Amino acid sequence: MDKQPWICGHPALVSIDERNNAWVTITNASPVSRTLEKGEVIGHLEGCEILEECGSEEQFIAPVAPPSRTHIEVKDKEFVDNHAKVECEAEEKKKYLNVLYHFSEVFSKHKNDLGRCDLLQHEIFLKDPTPVYQKQFKIPEGHASAVQEQVKEWLKLDIVQPSQLRFNISPMF
Repeated sequence: MDKQPWICGHPALVSIDERNNAWVTITNASPVSRTLEKGEVIGHLEGCEILEECGSEEQFIAPVAPPSRTHIEVKDKEFVDNHAKVECEAEEKKKYLNVLYHFSEVFSKHKNDLGRCDLLQHEIFLKDPTPVYQKQFKIPEGHASAVQEQVKEWLKLDIVQPSQLRFNISPMF
């Protein structure tokens, strides 16, 4: 039981005081009550850089987060309220919801809202350069129109693209 992570930190709720000490809200994730002694080490901070040396907080998170917003649309707030299942004490819940409101544009609003990432190009590394080819199985007539519509939608959204490669695998939906 001692090797389990019974205490959980909340990285989204980190605050920095005037002496540059980081404060993290922690929660007892143990199935039993736990008592922390004063000065007890509960974790270690690794892979951390001082923000002043690498730029402002906005520069630091810009490559992985959307731009900071000063105004949150009512529809975005309603979407978070209707879909986020935050189960914790009221004060913590309010903090989490504020983070979710602030970054609500990163959540998909419908099945085809997949977002875009221009930070990297997806690559597939093969063990063997020989094209994989599986004989196409017949799609039942009752499903053919749904498959065609889905492929048209993916083409329109630039999720897939036509290819002349010799690779072939039957679709799986």
